[in-house]
Amino acid sequence: LDYSVTLANLTPATEYMYRVCDGARFSDTYYFKTAGADEWSFAVTGDFHEYYDTYGTDRAGNATKAVNAAIALADNQSLPSVEHIVSVGDIVAWGVSYNQWQLVLNQSYIKNYSFANSIGNHDDMDRFGNSSSAYNSIVFNNPKNGYGDEVGTCFYYLYNNVLFIYINYLDPSAEAE
Repeated sequence: LDYSVTLANLTPATEYMYRVCDGARFSDTYYFKTAGADEWSFAVTGDFHEYYDTYGTDRAGNATKAVNAAIALADNQSLPSVEHIVSVGDIVAWGVSYNQWQLVLNQSYIKNYSFANSIGNHDDMDRFGNSSSAYNSIVFNNPKNGYGDEVGTCFYYLYNNVLFIYINYLDPSAEAE
């Protein structure tokens, strides 16, 4: 289930759409806009700990409502359009549970905006308290500009004129610092 692609030579301030195919079935259509507008906004989400849908809660759906409210607020206040969504992590309850990631990644804001997730302690643990940033690295195709075992978990990127830096706060090493 660990596949990725990196796109190059994209045109700034351009909307793109894509689907993924496994040879027989196609995913839903996803969209994103490349940076380049003079003014733009981003929304922040996270720490909603999506569980299995059998728990009777819809934490990912509630997060989507919050992100949609932020997008609408920007529009209603005549602020620059939201183009990018960032997460502070802990978007799943157990990083080892693939279906929790699927519930999050099927949300409309993930399908319609560029999105980046900073790893949280729940995103990198199993049900026994063991940690591994591999779960987050498998789900996201983050830039490979981190360090050591944290490449793909700790990373940075520029979106237009803003530098986003993502760190694994669970790594107290000197290399992380």
